[in-house]
Amino acid sequence: MKLSKGTRLFILGALLVVIDQIVKVLVKTNMDLGETVDVLGDWFKLHFVLNKGMAFGMAFGGVWGKVLLSLFRIILFGGLCWWIDKLAKKPETPTGVLVGLTMITAGAMGNIL
Repeated sequence: MKLSKGTRLFILGALLVVIDQIVKVLVKTNMDLGETVDVLGDWFKLHFVLNKGMAFGMAFGGVWGKVLLSLFRIILFGGLCWWIDKLAKKPETPTGVLVGLTMITAGAMGNIL
């Protein structure tokens, strides 16, 4: 049985979200804030930081800021899913583009959760 391109991208995205959430739970339950753990020597390390806002620590004020930021993330996630679906139906779309967008979208979902 051959899976469609869209199904394979969905499986990749779902797998990445699951891995993302497992890593986040392991970091929060086993590391102290500011702690660094070597995963692959000096090449890959995990450093536990918290970001209560959006990119680069920018944050909106109060509860309404968080609500607006969450709504923005959810709308953006939906838009990315729609775009990936549209691109996946075009045979000329490079696989790398679809995989890259799927990885970005999975990261967005991981941040929403």
